[in-house]
Amino acid sequence: MSGEDLGDALKGVLEGAIIVLFGTIVGRGAGLLTEVWVVRLFSQSEYGLFRLSILVTTLIASIATLGFVTAIPRQLGVERGEGTTNQVRQTIGAAFIVSSTASLFLAVLLYRFASQVAVMFDTPALAGLLRTLAVALPVVVLLDLIVAVSRGLGNSRPKLYFRTLVPKFGFLAGVAVVNVLEYPFETIVIAWVGSHVLAVAASVVYARTTFEHQPSWPSVTISRDLVRFSFPLLAVYIINSIGSWIDTFVVGYHGSATVVGLYSATVLLTRLIPMVLGSVSFMYVPIASKFHGRNDQETVSMIYTTMTKWITGLTLPIFLTFILFPGDILSAVFGPEFRNGATVMQLLAIGFMTHTLLGTNGQSLIMLGRRRFLALSQSASVSMNLALSFALVPLIGIEGAAIGSAVAYTITNVITSMYLYHVAGLHPFSWNYVIPVGITIAIFSGIGVLVSPTTPLSLGTLFLFAMAIGLAHASVYIVTRSVNEGELEMVRAVSSSLGLPVGPVVRILKWASKP
Repeated sequence: MSGEDLGDALKGVLEGAIIVLFGTIVGRGAGLLTEVWVVRLFSQSEYGLFRLSILVTTLIASIATLGFVTAIPRQLGVERGEGTTNQVRQTIGAAFIVSSTASLFLAVLLYRFASQVAVMFDTPALAGLLRTLAVALPVVVLLDLIVAVSRGLGNSRPKLYFRTLVPKFGFLAGVAVVNVLEYPFETIVIAWVGSHVLAVAASVVYARTTFEHQPSWPSVTISRDLVRFSFPLLAVYIINSIGSWIDTFVVGYHGSATVVGLYSATVLLTRLIPMVLGSVSFMYVPIASKFHGRNDQETVSMIYTTMTKWITGLTLPIFLTFILFPGDILSAVFGPEFRNGATVMQLLAIGFMTHTLLGTNGQSLIMLGRRRFLALSQSASVSMNLALSFALVPLIGIEGAAIGSAVAYTITNVITSMYLYHVAGLHPFSWNYVIPVGITIAIFSGIGVLVSPTTPLSLGTLFLFAMAIGLAHASVYIVTRSVNEGELEMVRAVSSSLGLPVGPVVRILKWASKP
C-alpha cells in the first residue's frame, strides 16, 4: 500500500460523501420543513395516514428493485476494475430491463389490491392514497436504479440532484401550492408523485447525456448472473426496508392514525443520526471493492477505520443533543403536542448510534461477497423487532416499538461486526478512536445531568449546544493525539486536489499523530 493510493482512496470516499452529505443535509432540511408543514396544515391523524401510505409504497418498491440497488454498485466497481466495458454496459441494461418489468407488475397488483391492504390496517381511507401511489411505483424504482448505476460508475452527483434535491424541493413546492389554494388532504399524495415524476424525467436526460457507459441489450448469461448475485441482496434490501419501518407498521396495526403521526414524526427526526454514515457508505463500497479485488486488505482496513472515526465524530453532536434534550427538540420542531415522543427519541437514538460507532460493517460484508450472512442477520433483526414490538406496544405503547427497534438494531450490528472481524479482521476500534469518543460523551453527559433547564430550549440554543459538542470533540481529538496515517494522507490528497493552503492544518495533525 502506498500513501498515494491510500490518500486517493480516502479522497474518493470523502468527496463522494461530501456531495451526498451536502445533498442529504439540504434535502433533509427541505424534507423536514415539508413534513412540519404537512403536520401543521392537516391533522395528526391525516399525517399518519400519509406516512403509512408512503411506507407501504416504499416497501413494494424495494421488492421491485430485485436487490439491484445494492448489487449494481459493487458489480460495476469490479467490472470497471477489470476493464470489461462491454460487460459493464450489458449489466446496466439487464438491471433496467428486469427491474422495470417487475415494477410494472407490482404497480398493477398494488392498484388492484389497495382496498385489501387498507383493511389490514383497519383504515379504509388508505386505499385511495395507495392507488394514486401505484402510478409512481415504476418511477421510484427507475430513479433508484439510475442512482445505483451512477454510484457504480463513481458518480455521486445524481443522488444529490435527483434522489434528494429535486424530489424534496418539488414536494415542498407542491405542499406550498396545496396550502395557498386550500386543496384537500388527498392532493398531498399527488404532489409527492409529481415531484418524483419530475425527478426521474430529469435523471433520464442526465444519464443519457453524461454517463460514461450507456446500457446495451444484455445476454441471457449476464442477466442470469446479475439476478443470481442480486437475489440474496434483494432479501437484504427488503429486510432492511421492513426493518426500517416495521415498528411504525406495528404502531399502525395497534393504534390510531394519530399515534402513527406522533411516532412517525419522532422517527423522522431521529433518523438524522445515521445521516453521515449513509453518506459515507454511498461511495465506500465501489472504492473499497477495487482494493479488495487487488487483495490490498491493508488499504481496505485503513479506509474502514478512518471513515468510522470521522463518521462518529460528525454524528456525536446530533446524538448527544437528542439524548439530553429530546422533548425540547420535538416541541420546537413539530409543536408542544409532540413532546410525548421524547422517550421514543432517546431509545431510537441509542440504537442508531450503535451502528454509527461500528461503522460500515454491512457494506463491508457486501464488498466481501458475504451476502447470505447479511440476509440471515437482517432477517433475525426484523424477526426480533417484530416480536418485541408486537409484545410491547399493547403493554406500554409507542415506547415498546422504540425498544424493539433499538434492541434489534443494536444486537444485529454487534453480531455483524463480530462476523466481519472473524472473516476479514476488520474492526474500527483503537485507542485513538475510543478515548476521544469516551471523553466527549462523559463530559456532555455530565453537563446534561447537572444542567436542567427550567424553560424549553429554542432551536437556536440547541444548535449552539450541538456546535459546542463538535468543537469540544475536535479539541479532545487533537489533545489526545488521536490522528492516524489515513487521516494525514486524506488531508494531503484533498488539499493537493483543491490547491488549498493547509500547511498549518497538516502540521497540527502531524503533531497530533505522534505517539
